Amino acid sequence: MGNLLVVDFRIAAANRAQYLDDDFSWPVSQNDYDEPLLEFVNWVQQLPGELALTGRELAGFQIAEPDLLKDVASIVGSWMDICAAQVSNLTVQAGDDQALYQMMLSDSYPEFSPTTEMRATAERSANSPLRTIARSVRSVVNGVLGTSSADSYILSGNELTRQICPPDAYPIKQTYRQIASSRSTENPPARIGEIADLMFTQLSEILSETSYALAPGISGYLSRSIRELLIAGWRDSEYQLGFKPKENATVFTGTGGGYVARVITSALSRRNVQVNRSTHGGDTPLFDDPMWPSLEVPFSTTYSTYGPGAANRVNEVVNRFCEHRPTTAPHIVARGSKFHSRI
Repeated sequence: MGNLLVVDFRIAAANRAQYLDDDFSWPVSQNDYDEPLLEFVNWVQQLPGELALTGRELAGFQIAEPDLLKDVASIVGSWMDICAAQVSNLTVQAGDDQALYQMMLSDSYPEFSPTTEMRATAERSANSPLRTIARSVRSVVNGVLGTSSADSYILSGNELTRQICPPDAYPIKQTYRQIASSRSTENPPARIGEIADLMFTQLSEILSETSYALAPGISGYLSRSIRELLIAGWRDSEYQLGFKPKENATVFTGTGGGYVARVITSALSRRNVQVNRSTHGGDTPLFDDPMWPSLEVPFSTTYSTYGPGAANRVNEVVNRFCEHRPTTAPHIVARGSKFHSRI
């Protein structure tokens, strides 16, 4: 690769012989990426318990938490590449559309969230005009109807969700654009800013013990990013669905990895709707994924897995996670798999 650090895989793939020779090595080790970020993730996951968060503060924190951790990982990982290139006198070659690298190379930091941008791009590509109209009509109908008569709903379902969900479950289809456009401009309490400052300080201190200490420009960007994500989560914790679900109804949903799913299940939980979340795949027991409980535990009353081995493993992870925050652990259930039984 010579004196270049090519961070755009498309450029490297198109010029394999030039960039990926026998002497190729990446200047940042996997441990360099993993260890400080894992320390930060573990610290963040214990923060709600240490601060005794409750009510809207806790709900907003848990809505924002996965996106916040993903953004921090993306930003810090890119920053590590930039730092390593500077130490090794390498010129970073990035694509014009790789916003984080371009921001760091120019030391100019406009408002930008990797997860929000990725979600918006996905929605733009998936939403046809007809689907947009259909969702608008459904929202109007729900608003006119007021209280919904449905006993069960389905939201962002996966294979297991569809297996256990009643066939007459009412589909909930809302988008991030709908949530963002209806987001209030209410000023958050001062404590939200204090939590953001606390999180940034902890991250900065962790990185100061490595070779990737934060420079002033990226420090300001990270601090603002954490604050804006927490404020958005706090505001979205009061999101209005457009209809009133029956109390003690059940929503069957897939992973909590999506921001929309977390906002909607939070809103349903406020109305005493039971949230039955289900695993996306059968591989959960095979990995120690530090992010998994932040995605799947909040706003869940039941969590469905395929087999009993997975249920036992998930139960251990969930109970350990809930020891450090004021969140009720969901009931873990093994459902089996009709899909895999046919293979």
